[in-house]
Amino acid sequence: MKFKKKIMYTTLFFGILVTQNTLDNTIALASTIDNYQKNQDELVTNNLAENQQLNIKNALDYANNWWNKRNPEYAKWDPNDCMNYVSQILKAGGIKETLPSTIPPSGIDTNKNYWYSKKQGYNIFTESSTWINVEDFYTFWSKTQKVITPDKLNIMRDIEVGDVIQLQKKSGGSYYHAMFVVKKDAETVYLTGHTNDREALDIRNIQGDNFRVIKFSS
Repeated sequence: MKFKKKIMYTTLFFGILVTQNTLDNTIALASTIDNYQKNQDELVTNNLAENQQLNIKNALDYANNWWNKRNPEYAKWDPNDCMNYVSQILKAGGIKETLPSTIPPSGIDTNKNYWYSKKQGYNIFTESSTWINVEDFYTFWSKTQKVITPDKLNIMRDIEVGDVIQLQKKSGGSYYHAMFVVKKDAETVYLTGHTNDREALDIRNIQGDNFRVIKFSS
């Protein structure tokens, strides 16, 4: 009976015949490796994302060239291209992408520890959800960038050229739109954006929304 019981607890794992005790140890090791990889992903995210300085001139040059066009090096997400466009501006301004060691061949990477867009072929792209989705972008960048919430925001004091502005309806809910600050004068700030393409929209013309600021200007 003991011999039969031992046979019952013998199995094939990764092509190797092992006993149950060995299998348990192997699974525990795999779990440890998986947790280690997750921790490394978070560490890589923080190390690559922090202490980056935006080159304002390069960012503005990109916005000036692409505010009413679509760059073929990136996927088009119309009619929801706003976050995609802002991410492109930041990359053009020298903000480094955070990429996984293995990039899926196409589609959306939902791992929020990464921020990137990669062209894989003609009209084939892989993008992280943090690159194209307003809330996921916030999840990624709020780890390393200063965020000013609507209840603490003074527009003329707190917003500078180079910052990212995210919009939420005053009635509440998720943030649904993103724009990039391209100009500031003594009276107001101006924003560029896609979806409804804007070169330099006066923020005072946006009614009925709260503003959340993700600081890239300093």
